Amino acid sequence: MNIQRDEVWKLLYPRVISTLSKGYCNGLFNPQNDKLFAATFVTDFPTADDLEFLKSQFDGGYSIISSPSGSSGQEGWRSLPPGTGLQPAECKAYSVSFHGACYEGEWFIMPWLTFFETADEELAKNSVFPADVFNNTIYLPYQARSPSYINVQMLEFSTAPYLVAIVKQTKKEKINQAFRYYLEITVLQPLAEKLRIHYSYKYDSMVGMYGTEHFSSIFPVNKRSVLLVTGAKGLAENGYTVRYLLYMPEEGSIYEWEYFPTRNTSFHDAESVIDQLKTVTYWDNPGYLHSSCTLDDDRFWEQHVFLQENGEYKYLRELTFNGNSLSLQL
Repeated sequence: MNIQRDEVWKLLYPRVISTLSKGYCNGLFNPQNDKLFAATFVTDFPTADDLEFLKSQFDGGYSIISSPSGSSGQEGWRSLPPGTGLQPAECKAYSVSFHGACYEGEWFIMPWLTFFETADEELAKNSVFPADVFNNTIYLPYQARSPSYINVQMLEFSTAPYLVAIVKQTKKEKINQAFRYYLEITVLQPLAEKLRIHYSYKYDSMVGMYGTEHFSSIFPVNKRSVLLVTGAKGLAENGYTVRYLLYMPEEGSIYEWEYFPTRNTSFHDAESVIDQLKTVTYWDNPGYLHSSCTLDDDRFWEQHVFLQENGEYKYLRELTFNGNSLSLQL
């Protein structure tokens, strides 16, 4: 067991921050060496600042092992959700457990934080280190878990172990959120102003979806082009119409994408947008518009957005401002 533990540690320690691996006590691989489980146990409880940092590493997700009766009997212990009953600062010990899986030649590791009411190490081992640690659905492919609803942002990782899907999707979501935030500040806010000034008959008022101020953005993973969706209303118009613009980050130019006829395209909600997009791509669920998903559909971009006839774009019309091309570069 010591050799196996040492091998797990050698794999684990360069992949996680030292704060999380503090108090490492045990770990093991499955017989195929493509899954691992490890755990720490720490009784040197952190200061208030350390505690907040520790919780921040898990985005507020953790569990507390407590005994409502105050007894030390294992049958009396229960897990409390965050925010109820005992608080982490009142606990005496904590453990970070690590589930890991090797997928496509790369290790993916997902930690979980557990606080304990007492410093009972035996309790900790029984709680976070079960006898059959690899008999856990977290190691099964996402598609084998039979989710009760379709989580579209997990579909692209459906053949990967569930923990791999979570790690990959979380990383992608953070990257896309950062891109959208930067896009909003540097491009979309000044674009909305220029549209109101120069194209008020179409873009006097604009609204995005899911809390976005003006535009909702759709892009492939390489982010070389960004399709902007808005509900737009002109000065003389009573209702909002679904309109699309295309932003090209490298050149900073803006185009109107005029693939769909403007008649009967009233903007109400995400359904009105998906009703159009699902006719030309696999995005057939409003959830795509509020997710970490990227639109990685070469046929869509090549045949429905950038298609050319006689050397000219068929569906794109560049917007100019006082006769000049707009340059809004990231």
